[in-house]
Amino acid sequence: MLRYMQALVKVVVKNPLLWVLILVCQLLLVAPFIKGDATMGYFLGKEELDVALRESRKNMEEGVYDSAPSEVRERAQERIGLMTRACLTDDPAEYARLRAQLLEGDIADFKAGNLVGPTEKSLESQYRFFIQLSEQNDARIYETYREAPALFYFAAAYSSLPLLMWALPSIASVALLNRAVRGKRLLAQAPLGRFAALASQVLVLALLAVGSIALIALPAFLAPMVVNGMGEASYPVVNVLGQDEVAVIESSVGQIVPCALAMLVLAALFATLLAHAVSRLMPQRAMSLGPVAAVTLLAIPMVEAYIRMGSLFLDTGNGALAPDPLAPYNPLAYLNDFMNVAGHANYWPNQALLADERLTLGMAAIVLLSWAFAALALAFGVTCLHGRALARKDAAHPVPTGKSMVAQGVSLAYGKHPVLEDASCEQAPGSITGLIAPNGAGKTTLLEALVALGPTRRTGSVHANGVASAQAAFRKLVLYVPCDAGLLYPNLTAADHIKLAAALWPDKVDTAKLIELCGLAGYLNKPARAYSSGMKQQLSLAVAYCTGARYLLLDEPMNALDPGNVALNSYIMKRLAAQGTSILLSSHILSNLDELCDSLMVIWDGSLARATPNRARGGARSVYERTFGAFRTYGGPIEEDGDA
Repeated sequence: MLRYMQALVKVVVKNPLLWVLILVCQLLLVAPFIKGDATMGYFLGKEELDVALRESRKNMEEGVYDSAPSEVRERAQERIGLMTRACLTDDPAEYARLRAQLLEGDIADFKAGNLVGPTEKSLESQYRFFIQLSEQNDARIYETYREAPALFYFAAAYSSLPLLMWALPSIASVALLNRAVRGKRLLAQAPLGRFAALASQVLVLALLAVGSIALIALPAFLAPMVVNGMGEASYPVVNVLGQDEVAVIESSVGQIVPCALAMLVLAALFATLLAHAVSRLMPQRAMSLGPVAAVTLLAIPMVEAYIRMGSLFLDTGNGALAPDPLAPYNPLAYLNDFMNVAGHANYWPNQALLADERLTLGMAAIVLLSWAFAALALAFGVTCLHGRALARKDAAHPVPTGKSMVAQGVSLAYGKHPVLEDASCEQAPGSITGLIAPNGAGKTTLLEALVALGPTRRTGSVHANGVASAQAAFRKLVLYVPCDAGLLYPNLTAADHIKLAAALWPDKVDTAKLIELCGLAGYLNKPARAYSSGMKQQLSLAVAYCTGARYLLLDEPMNALDPGNVALNSYIMKRLAAQGTSILLSSHILSNLDELCDSLMVIWDGSLARATPNRARGGARSVYERTFGAFRTYGGPIEEDGDA
């Protein structure tokens, strides 16, 4: 299981798409620092206070307070004095203390009915902020992101990157992983049970989700830290809680940063695991619907109409909104309000008003992970049902005894097109059998169906050494190699493929000797996507040999190989057969089948027949022509002198 997980990680992280997405997200997150965007700290800074001071002096000079009670005039004069001292001081801590005194007076005026406009909780939150700020070693208000140290910058700027972008690399990992474990690829045939395979995939995706969040966040810490330092973890953040402003919540950037990272990881895990569950529920052609569904869920909170809709509240019928009792159990509620659930650093008037005080980080973990694992449980249940259906087909016939691969009563259909009807065959150890038929007759379909790959509908049973095709142990014994290099991963090197095969299959093979024999020594560190068609085919066969599988099903294995490699692989196959390996290969190179095969199987008119070629009477060509008709000839003889 651990080796399978290591292989999955390698396949995903070696795809450049993942790194491009992470890089784009990193640049978007650090952009406010690079550009020097303004924070809302301007509204708490000296410039804004100076504007208020000039306005107050103008009012005093114009006699606005002349008719006011004496205590009101005294309060206005006192306020002008405090604002003047605050504008003149160069000490950030003294500025914070003076602003706190101003706000203390504003709160008293509000309670006395002499101040309208702001709410009591809004004034209280500002007052508490300045009280706490005055106690800091660095009591500055950061008016631009370029001034901010690392902790404050991340706590303030992480919410500038949409949640969809935070989770996009993780969702892309789902698409990459499912491509790696579905279809005809090597990991799709790994000898692993259903639960072990799904558990391994979930663990790998969770690891990749956490890793991608960490990598996206890293520059948002490093860039400000290099320029402005780490900053104080106790730097205050004060917010008002709830739509009705029921309380003032005090925290700090040191508390917000881990909560923000935890919330981002939870959202990425939810999207990732949900996407994987949906992908597992879909047929191979539609498995991209999983990532699409996850992207859609994360994009919904970005739609302004959804936010205006009041997703957390219900209309009571009299124009008022009441909290939705089901809101805390709705994952969209946490995705919509993720930055306020975790908290984020901000300045007035950009205070976060958490839409529903019932939404906490702990509830987010419970709700998001519960939904994700419920979807995974459903996907696993459906997978088990498919496995049981295959097991019932295998149980339809008696389990063969002895060491051989036996197919009994096999009927195949590709879509609505029947391929075989009630066919049976047996592959004895040490035998090499050729499969011949015209193009489109069903050679590839038969080979895929024998190992339960592809969209082919199969009835009948298949056993290898008494092990049914529905069991994981069957895949230790039988391996299918497609003709289009479909076994390989484009971004993995030859060395990666060889190590993967040797690690996942139990039989130990001398890989160093095999690499030398197959002529791969000079290409070990080259990715498979850079190989020619012939080299890809050679690598596919080398990987098959490395698994040590006792039954090899090879679909046109000599395609694209040069004459030297055809001879080489013919030699290797004969050596493997001499050691007890059974090989079933399809081919149109009839002369090669004469050299290799003990017998032939022919697909003809929906049936499967075995024939023993008589080399003295034409061999495989004679069998082919007797079954499908003589080869046609075209044109006359070609003149050697070239005068045409």
